[in-house]
Amino acid sequence: MFFPPRIGSYYQDGFQGYRTLVLGAHHVCLKECEFKHLCCTPEGVKTMDYKCPCYEQFAGVLCLHDSNNIEIEAFCDDEAGYPTYSTFTKFLLGRKAPLTIEEKIDFWDHLAFANLLQCFVPQKVTPSYAECPELYDQAIPDFVQILDQLKPQVVYVWEQITYNAIMANKDRLPGLRQEPLFPEHPTLQLYKFSYETELPTMTVAKIGEILHSVFSKIALAKTPDAYRQNVVKPERAIYNALRYGLLDYLEGRFVLNSNFPEKESGCFLATMLVCYQFDGWSDMDKLFVKYNKSGEPINLRKIRRFKPDSVDDRDREAHFKQAIFKAH
Repeated sequence: MFFPPRIGSYYQDGFQGYRTLVLGAHHVCLKECEFKHLCCTPEGVKTMDYKCPCYEQFAGVLCLHDSNNIEIEAFCDDEAGYPTYSTFTKFLLGRKAPLTIEEKIDFWDHLAFANLLQCFVPQKVTPSYAECPELYDQAIPDFVQILDQLKPQVVYVWEQITYNAIMANKDRLPGLRQEPLFPEHPTLQLYKFSYETELPTMTVAKIGEILHSVFSKIALAKTPDAYRQNVVKPERAIYNALRYGLLDYLEGRFVLNSNFPEKESGCFLATMLVCYQFDGWSDMDKLFVKYNKSGEPINLRKIRRFKPDSVDDRDREAHFKQAIFKAH
C-alpha cells in the first residue's frame, strides 16, 4: 500500500456509532511535468515519493504517500474546494448551509479515508472498470489490508468505478456486504457497505419510502389499473431495486436482500404482482433470460435501455447485464 489511510483522531469513537471508512477512487495529478508518467503507475509513484516537483519547497515535510492526509486537511482548512468532499460531508450531516472549518474538522476526525488505486491518475483520463479491470483488480489486496487494519463497520464508497471494482471482486472481500442507502444523493455516486457487522434493519416507514422510489411513477391509487398506468417499466423497477440494495441476484435468481425485514419481505414482490401481474419471482427472471422448451436458459434477452446519464451509468448497466449472464 503506497497511500496509507487518513485516520481521524476519533475514528474509534465512530460516526453515528459505527467505525466508518470512506473509500474514494483515486488521486488526480493536475500538474504537467516530465515525471507524470511515473506517478500514474503503482510502481513508478514509489520512486517519486520524495521527488515530486510540487513539494520541492516542502522537502522533508510533504511527500506523495501522505496525499490522503494532505487532501482532507486542505479541505477542512478551506485551502481547497474539493466539491465531492463538501457534498458528501453535507449529505451525511444533513446540512445545506455552508460548513464551518470546525464542523468539517470534527466530521472528518470521526472517519477514516482512503482511495482504492495506489497511484495517481491524469486529469480527465479516468478509465471505467470495464475499460481497464486489471488496474482496479490489482488494488484489491491493498483495500483488504485497509479493512484488516481499520476494521470499519460501515464503508461509504464514492464513484461508480470504485463500486464496480468492488462488486467484480466481492469474492475477494469476505465480510463486505452492500446495504440499502436511502435517500440517494441526486448527484453524488455513493454506495454503502457494512463490514463484518450486522446493521439494524430498516423501519417499515423507510421501506415504504424506498419502494416509492423504486417504482418512481406510482401514484397513490385505489385500483390496480391506476397503479399500472403510473409505474416504470418492470426492468427499470428491478434495476432500481438492485441499485438500492433491496434485491440481490444470487445463484441464478433474484432474492431479497437479507437486510430487508422479514415481516415486510412481501412488500416488493406484492407491488410487482399488482403493477405487472407477475405470478412470482420466476417472472422477474424471465424478463432477462430466454429459455428453450425444456426450460433451460439459452441466452440473455435484450435489456431495455435505461437512458443512462453518463459513462459510469452505462458501466453500471453493463455490470448488471454481466452479473445476470454469469449466473446462468
